[in-house]
Amino acid sequence: MSADGLYPHAGEFFRPGHMDLIVQYDAKTRWVDIFFSNGSGWWCFSVSSIMGDPLRALISALVTMLRYDEPEALARWWNEPQEIRWVLRRGGDSLHIQVVELPDFARTPLANECMTDTYFETTVDFWQFAQRVRLAASRVAQTPVGDPPRYKTFETDPEYQALCRYLAEHYVR
Repeated sequence: MSADGLYPHAGEFFRPGHMDLIVQYDAKTRWVDIFFSNGSGWWCFSVSSIMGDPLRALISALVTMLRYDEPEALARWWNEPQEIRWVLRRGGDSLHIQVVELPDFARTPLANECMTDTYFETTVDFWQFAQRVRLAASRVAQTPVGDPPRYKTFETDPEYQALCRYLAEHYVR
């Protein structure tokens, strides 16, 4: 976890009635701090980016739902050794989000195994959530990381480009 992560500032980021997603990368430690608010509450996560980029996992899950009309998709985040799993279930314009912790990232649990902890569950507008994920990715591209500064970007990522296309076609404010 980065020393100046998002958790100490989460109260400042929270705006009642406003959904938000903020992502901050630490190039030295390879940890990613994530703030999510559904407008009535907020949650912070610090996860590793060694096994994969957590923001890209959310982008891919949304694109899978849109491209293949899938009602459910997963985003897996590594939390050494646990897994933080975002289970996304779409019903029309609604998106039910369940975030759980699994004891081991290396394997998928059997259907009868319990997930160790449910961090939160919420239902939000699908298109607003997709827009927040896209916006978080665009903000990352503007943030220098490391010394000398480098910029992480999703602009050339095919999944990010697909999400942008779907939002341009379907998102209505």
